[in-house]
Amino acid sequence: MEAHSNPMDLWLWPFRVGLDMLGGAPAPARIDWASANEVVADFTTMRLRAFVSQGAAPVIVVAPFAVHDAGIADLAPGHSLIERLTAEGFGPILLTEWKSATSTTRGLSIDAYVADLNAAIDLGPPAPILVGLCQGGWLSLAYAAAFPGKVGKLVVAGAPVDTSSPSEIADAARSVSADVVEELIAAGGGLVSGRATLGAFRALGNVETDACAILQVDSPGTPALLERYNAWDARAVDLPGRYYADVHTWLFRENRLASGEFPVFGRPAPLSRVTAPVFALAGGRDAVAPPAQVFAALDLVGTPATRKARKLADCGHLSLFLGARTLAAEWMEIAAWMRG
Repeated sequence: MEAHSNPMDLWLWPFRVGLDMLGGAPAPARIDWASANEVVADFTTMRLRAFVSQGAAPVIVVAPFAVHDAGIADLAPGHSLIERLTAEGFGPILLTEWKSATSTTRGLSIDAYVADLNAAIDLGPPAPILVGLCQGGWLSLAYAAAFPGKVGKLVVAGAPVDTSSPSEIADAARSVSADVVEELIAAGGGLVSGRATLGAFRALGNVETDACAILQVDSPGTPALLERYNAWDARAVDLPGRYYADVHTWLFRENRLASGEFPVFGRPAPLSRVTAPVFALAGGRDAVAPPAQVFAALDLVGTPATRKARKLADCGHLSLFLGARTLAAEWMEIAAWMRG
């Protein structure tokens, strides 16, 4: 399929091709986890999974909630952040497995996800380390700003924070009015198709497609590993229309997280309220969340300079979480910082 030239399609394409999918799309396949785990709590928005019951320090991995599912954190041996953190002695290790939206949850807002994350944190040991991946990174920052003191440390990996820095996703969001998105969500029954969103990125040439490059393995790669990767890549989660619209407007179009006006429970949650130690990880070739968008978090939080750290990995977006070299190098450095 030819790539479209209209930047608005990044936000409108899921509606243009996805309306017929809504209501009739099959439920996402169950995740085939690489590491043993159990569900310790089941919320409206997510299942909270425990991978390790005890260790040197509690960690909650806040998975992304955009297109793909939480299996990104535990794909396969050598390609699993959960495995890396386990090997580094952390525990308990918990993971937010965000649920695909349904007709019942189509009206959920960002607040619903913050509320369930708060409940998950209250169920575990106090002051855990939050490890936010991509969209889970800005959500973790917003949470830490709304509930200062409840987070011990914060790792933000590949997360769009200051979207005034150029990127095709942020630039496209500014080209689409909030009213248009609202109208299309209503026409689509209140849901945004994950399969259509993934299709949009692929059709527009805005997605990484070389599995071996993403996984940082020699081509052609082992069949078993590629099978697991392809199964993960084929799964997609649907988003509540309300959540999608708020992310579009507040995060990308109006840049409220960086401006200090991002609302949580009806009140601004400025990042200056975050005083916990913060580590920011970015990919030098990341087109989804370019380094400038990610590293801006360090300038916006109220954390003392001596308690901030950053790392620029030589990779694209998905390799930040799935790449063998990144997990063995940058994430080992992050683990040492987390222990410090």
